Amino acid sequence: MKTGLRMNRRELLATVSVSLAGVAGCLNGEDAGPFGESPDNGTAADDDGEAPGGNAVQWTYQTSGSIRNQPTLQDGIVYLSGGTNERAKSNKEHVRPERSENVYALTADAGAEQWQYEAPAGVTSSPIVRDGVFVVTGWSAGTHGIEQQLVRLDDGSETWTTEEHDRYLHLLDSSDGAVYLGTSDDEYGIQGEELFAIRASDGDQYWSTETGDTTDATINGDTLYSVAGGRRTTAFAVNDGDERWHRDMRPGTDDVRVFDDALYLISEQENENGNYPVVAVSASEGSERWRFSVPVDEPFVPTGAVASGDAVYITEYGGWLFGVDRADGSENWRYSADSDTRDPPVVVDDMVYLASKNGGVHAVDGTTGDREWKRTVPGQVRIVAGNQQGVIVRGGKEEGMQHLRAYAPDGTEQWSLSHPEHLTRPAVDGTRAIVGTRSGYVAALAEQ
Repeated sequence: MKTGLRMNRRELLATVSVSLAGVAGCLNGEDAGPFGESPDNGTAADDDGEAPGGNAVQWTYQTSGSIRNQPTLQDGIVYLSGGTNERAKSNKEHVRPERSENVYALTADAGAEQWQYEAPAGVTSSPIVRDGVFVVTGWSAGTHGIEQQLVRLDDGSETWTTEEHDRYLHLLDSSDGAVYLGTSDDEYGIQGEELFAIRASDGDQYWSTETGDTTDATINGDTLYSVAGGRRTTAFAVNDGDERWHRDMRPGTDDVRVFDDALYLISEQENENGNYPVVAVSASEGSERWRFSVPVDEPFVPTGAVASGDAVYITEYGGWLFGVDRADGSENWRYSADSDTRDPPVVVDDMVYLASKNGGVHAVDGTTGDREWKRTVPGQVRIVAGNQQGVIVRGGKEEGMQHLRAYAPDGTEQWSLSHPEHLTRPAVDGTRAIVGTRSGYVAALAEQ
């Protein structure tokens, strides 16, 4: 039995890049869902699809197709991609979606449509909204993208498009008048792909540089931090794309995050004790500051690392949560969730939230490591958002249903939703959530 657990832990790191390749290649950057299932890549709405219902639902809006990507909520407007239109239809077999899709802008308070853009192909990304609305359009052949391009929209009208790429094109981030994109294919690795910057005003290219398959990146100051092939973290200068440093380690967060002047990365190389350490790295130079790994019953395999205040909070595969001194990486306390922990923690002020495989949602005092409360959600649970108003969690599919629940900081349930279809990752404002369904509904969820 111990051998099986040991293999599972070691295989966790070995399979991270493979699983990410599936997300990039098969889903073309679409939201694989915090629910652990891959959504239907088609666009036709299910005839028997039903609108989300219950006391948590404030309003619903129905598109004419499927919603596959996370909505974007900004300044009281919900932006989302999905539905279908008659502008174009793929003329090859096994290409998805079958028909071209739309981009929608809805009011967040009532779900009233403000505008709708009919794209000439599928819409493969969640919108980025920053001095314009940016989306990627194109088709997916399963192993590569077809005719994928970046589009800028203003009040629902197309302002410009970039040249087309027969690669998967990933909308990474936008800042200071530029939009950043990465490419990928099904041979997920650390070379052979492209990272480039596009001028937001006219769609012209600033620069491009060769890198690996890049599906995730973030801008912090004058640096773009990206992850190639799921296992190489690189810092690029935003003005010209020059590489500043790289580490063959992946971030300890679901997406790339910089905490003040540091990143917390997970090594895929065992140390002398057979453990896989968390490594604190200077954001500006890439130099190592400290490493953290401690003896547990099996090899130490971290699953997340998030910093807040003077501490770094680290989750470990076997269900451990560690409070670590941010200055030197020394252990302050540890907490056991009594079940495997697969995801990074979510930290809000001095509260640390984590989810365990057996369905437990734990709230832990960030100073002492003491449990504040624990709740259970059906299915394998994940935390999808947390802020000062509370935390939103999901339960995996159980008895044909998927579950979303919102808890106040004291553990009081504020609302819950159970639905039989795939749900996108929600856009969140406080404990209010906007979510899409496979049969094309958008629903706003909140305490009534």
